[in-house]
Amino acid sequence: MNNQFEFSPCPLCNSFEFDLRYTAQDLIAQTPGIYSVVRCSACGLSRTQPRPLESCISNFYPSNYGPYAKRKLVVDEKKYRSNSSTWILVLKEVLKGMRRSLGVHPQNTLPIVKTSPVKLLDYGCASGGYLNNLDRAKYQLIGVDFSADALDDAKKLGLTVFCEPVAFSHFEPGSFDIITAWMVLEHLYDPIGTLRKLRHWLAEDGFIMISVPDASALQRKIFRGLSYDNHVPNHLIHFDTKSIKRLMNVAGFKVVEVRWQPNSRSLLLSVRNVLDACHLGRVSKTYVNIMDTRLGSLAAYFLGFVLALIRQSARIEIIAKKS
Repeated sequence: MNNQFEFSPCPLCNSFEFDLRYTAQDLIAQTPGIYSVVRCSACGLSRTQPRPLESCISNFYPSNYGPYAKRKLVVDEKKYRSNSSTWILVLKEVLKGMRRSLGVHPQNTLPIVKTSPVKLLDYGCASGGYLNNLDRAKYQLIGVDFSADALDDAKKLGLTVFCEPVAFSHFEPGSFDIITAWMVLEHLYDPIGTLRKLRHWLAEDGFIMISVPDASALQRKIFRGLSYDNHVPNHLIHFDTKSIKRLMNVAGFKVVEVRWQPNSRSLLLSVRNVLDACHLGRVSKTYVNIMDTRLGSLAAYFLGFVLALIRQSARIEIIAKKS
């Protein structure tokens, strides 16, 4: 098992020097091992040590890994809405209005471009759930991912997808008006190299939009090794706003906007991890059951809105253009 891992330099400044932040385990897929989350002594970027060898990383992505799972159809949401109490639906619409008025964007809200159709590449598209929810009359959609099995599901949705490694020359320079990469960069061995490839494919006036967990969030500091967003060893890098901006700049981008996603999942599942670690299994099960109720879902929605408003939702979105 030990020969599946390596100690790696900082992916941003290439320094091997680091300071220990805390240790963590895989609390999602429950694979064995204890890992250190360390901070680079030179530039401050946090990373996982040791990390799996690139040739072995697939061992840590089981077939039931969340993003690769088949997504529920949109009709499920309609069914949920039709069965919900009227007051819950009204309150949800009120919260949406408050969110818009306070400038808290819905998750993955795309920038506006004037071309038609908009050529969009989703890098790390998994089974195509995000692309499938976009208007195909408005967007010309392409997906790229690392999992051939997930891409098979995407193809069943009628999507055009490609499996990494995708050559630098696979797409012409400036092929896409928008490139998205949702919760991808923290998984990459060479995020700068990948971003430079995406930059080559991006139109001169195009936008790249990414999201990453925010390692500087207060909840990460409180829960430390029990934080849901650690996701070791799959998350090789742990970004904060400063380090992700610097990474984007090195790769040839200029950040034009930083947003905090409305997200309560990170906090709520970190609390569950604490309950499990304290061997409070019955309490943990009751807690999860409450979260699964309609009222619990509404409370989680409101909590996510508040956390985004105070920039503590632990998920950030970056919108950037070519520098």
